[in-house]
Amino acid sequence: MTRKYADLNPSVKLQPHQLSGVHKSMINNGQVLLDWKVGTGKTLGSIAVYENLKKRRMAHTALVLDPAPLRDNYLNEGIKRFTNSSAMMIWSKGTGTKENESPITNIPKGKDYYIASNELFRRYPQELLKGTGADTIMIDE
Repeated sequence: MTRKYADLNPSVKLQPHQLSGVHKSMINNGQVLLDWKVGTGKTLGSIAVYENLKKRRMAHTALVLDPAPLRDNYLNEGIKRFTNSSAMMIWSKGTGTKENESPITNIPKGKDYYIASNELFRRYPQELLKGTGADTIMIDE
């Protein structure tokens, strides 16, 4: 019998190195740095780690940081393909028009994943963390 660490769709099968990443996150209080090469299933592996932490109530909301051109892939070929979790893409800096006005506005609460570009996070880290309520940051690529 295969041990199922994460709440992934039933058809998903993790490779040994992905299972190892999930296990490492469990023994390190949810903190893990996975340095996997191109084509090794980084997206699925990171989702498996987070889903496991969520299942164990060690995490509730993830902010996924990706290069802008890869955000859609993480959402559609990752989260939507491998899980039933809720997710939302944060596309732009929002509607802030005044110099001191918050650049991130009206982010709906309650999603499991929020996906933003690295550039948006570099410019507005505190606003994104506060707006999403994220307790977990995942950096892809």
